[in-house]
Amino acid sequence: MRQLSAALIAAILLLVAGVNTSTAAGTPTLADALKQASKDGRPVLALCTRATCPLCAAFKKRLATDPALASLVPNYVVLNVNVDKDAATMGELGKLKQLDGKLPFVYVVSADGKLGAAARDANSDPNVPGMLRQGLAHTGKLLQPNERAKLEATLTKAKAAIERDDIGQAVSLLAPATKMSGQADVLVDSRKVLADLNEKAASDIAECEKALTDQDTLAAAVLIASASRRYARLPEQRKPLAEVLKKVKAAEDGRAIYNQAEEIIRARGYAQSHKSQRAAQAFQEIIKKYPDTPVARLASKELESLGAETEKKEAVTK
Repeated sequence: MRQLSAALIAAILLLVAGVNTSTAAGTPTLADALKQASKDGRPVLALCTRATCPLCAAFKKRLATDPALASLVPNYVVLNVNVDKDAATMGELGKLKQLDGKLPFVYVVSADGKLGAAARDANSDPNVPGMLRQGLAHTGKLLQPNERAKLEATLTKAKAAIERDDIGQAVSLLAPATKMSGQADVLVDSRKVLADLNEKAASDIAECEKALTDQDTLAAAVLIASASRRYARLPEQRKPLAEVLKKVKAAEDGRAIYNQAEEIIRARGYAQSHKSQRAAQAFQEIIKKYPDTPVARLASKELESLGAETEKKEAVTK
């Protein structure tokens, strides 16, 4: 059997003996523990004990000295709960699962607040080591501080890419984080950003479908041309994008209109990149190339908006 070092035993005894998450008043709360857990994705191990309970003291010692448990405990945020003093926290845990009977009680709660397992009379329960191992198995990747810092920097870059409408870059940046199964807040946030992008893409594709239903082929073509540029790197959207594009091109003069729509999107791209003169030139070329057509009228409106926006910026800088 692997021997535990005295330093490790002392560290775990300190961890399970004190209050390591607390409010300003010093009372431990599940919310505080979950907040700490979400930083690196660790689950919470709630130990519900009584100061005068010899079985509780024995279990805490066992957590530090039994190799089957001591190797697992440091991977948890340990929440020490006094059953006689911490009624609010006992109530929070009771909502997850109400336990009664012999102390100590043990709860394993994932970083997102879901109950993994719970046990009464934990000092005598032979299933506790397996319960702790299972809690870690369901947690996914636990982040080290340097990993967390890198992922946070990547998430910041991805959000900046979205701000400048570079969705492809954002998706590429988020891809590694969104493939991780951990529950650390930076991973949860990364998955949410990607989910929001997919939701927006689905909305834009639905708007394109509506334009087709209304027989506004140019509007549909502009929408799908824009969506294809923005969301092509989203795996979930590739098939829907291809299906709508096929419908647009199948409409009367659809291929020609789609080519015109791509010219509009290209000109808009110049404007979004703050290349106002190049954008204006591109819109003027469209008007000249397709006189007295819907796309020429659209380009004229875009040119007018561009001019107004340019004048507004110039007025601000004066």
